[in-house]
Amino acid sequence: MKHMAKPNPDNFQTTREFALASFEQYAKTYEQGHLSRRHWEEYNHVRVFFLGCMDGRHDFERVCKLPTGTVRTYGMRGAFNLGSPWFGHLLVSDVERDVVKHGYALVIESFHFSKCNNAGLGCKAYGHDLTAAREGINLQLAQSRFVWQQEARVLVVAWGYDTDKGDIYMVSEDGSKGTYVSELGIEPSEASVRALLKQYYPSATEKHVKEMAYLILRNSEYIRELKDGVQTVDHTERIVIFGRGALGVFDINTAFRVGPFSDDLFAPLGTAMGIIKQNLEAGRIPSDREILLITAALCEDPHNGPHVRQCQLKAGHFKHAGLEYLFGAPGATKLNELQESLQTLKGKVDVLAGYFEPDMKFIEVCDEDLPNAHLLPKWPLPKVANGKRPDC
Repeated sequence: MKHMAKPNPDNFQTTREFALASFEQYAKTYEQGHLSRRHWEEYNHVRVFFLGCMDGRHDFERVCKLPTGTVRTYGMRGAFNLGSPWFGHLLVSDVERDVVKHGYALVIESFHFSKCNNAGLGCKAYGHDLTAAREGINLQLAQSRFVWQQEARVLVVAWGYDTDKGDIYMVSEDGSKGTYVSELGIEPSEASVRALLKQYYPSATEKHVKEMAYLILRNSEYIRELKDGVQTVDHTERIVIFGRGALGVFDINTAFRVGPFSDDLFAPLGTAMGIIKQNLEAGRIPSDREILLITAALCEDPHNGPHVRQCQLKAGHFKHAGLEYLFGAPGATKLNELQESLQTLKGKVDVLAGYFEPDMKFIEVCDEDLPNAHLLPKWPLPKVANGKRPDC
């Protein structure tokens, strides 16, 4: 499937207008892609679970030329921790649903780097150190294999990602070998790719091999079609998407995708804003354009009123708590200069339509204008004496 070209941010007066136009176009693409996703499933393809960095140069769906919405991407800073109560439960539940539906699942644990070894263009979470990134992914990989150790229907693999060209780097199951997709030849055959995958991943079922071969062949095609052989090099992001589901504004090197998956919930948000600050200082993005923080709540049951309203509260909480972390916490002064150029946009994402619905009237968690709040009586405070229980 050919991805529709995204709106050009330079054609809009504000970054917010660009984001809203991008969300609208994404919703249309998502709707049009329904047949593509059905075709994908009819040929026994399964949705890929991709654990990747929040880095804006990281777009697995695009570099494998997949239909919009077929990859469940989890974006975070550094390695994921499956022991985390929220993230671990979410991932295991998501994977199990696909196992029930399709009979198998593919989980890709990824790390990224600059193949040209350009200074400062690796993963910031690991200090741009590829060795450190590999060690981080090894711990994450060990956790995943521990969780699914007796589940042959779930295959967990480690694949690297070259942000210069979108070139996938396959790491063998035992970690002893690695191969770039670009090293397989200009136009590798499916038979040769399948043979390599069986060698690299001996525990993979035939369905897993078929799935991975498709991804590798599509990535090879993407690399061949790259203009000038380069996807992107340096950072130019000026948008941070915090939350789940708001993918419409995402394009390579335009936005960071920060999922609420870290135990230290807002630390990745600080990392993303720090890179945007560097982008401004280095002149990689216009200094006269605002930067944008989008907070999004994924609404998985859009017909359930309480669930929808809780998503409204969640988006507001992400915004206020995130801003407090960035600009109100001790030690946050290094980002204070971003406040003047920062705009915010919050909303919920309809999981059925893929559409980000901004609601300028969203109630704010910290506001006093919750529905009927002004009608609540000023109930009497319990009596206490000297900080002790009343009955003491």
